[in-house]
Amino acid sequence: MSHASTDFVDTHAASHTWAKAAPALVKAFAWIAEQRRVNRTIATLSELSDRTLADIGIARSDIPRVARYGRGAFDSRA
Repeated sequence: MSHASTDFVDTHAASHTWAKAAPALVKAFAWIAEQRRVNRTIATLSELSDRTLADIGIARSDIPRVARYGRGAFDSRA
């Protein structure tokens, strides 16, 4: 005698749930990747001397802003 299983997975509902969650996961991974890029850029620029930073038109205090937004975001010199 065969019994109907109540433990089945509704594959349509599961795939629909995944489809709804996927964009949030993609955004989360993109945000993490961006933070890592910014942190690497800050570390790299921080290793430069004040003279080298001045030569490329960046003040040491501007490093975090430049790493996040680029030199041209707020600077007309770029």
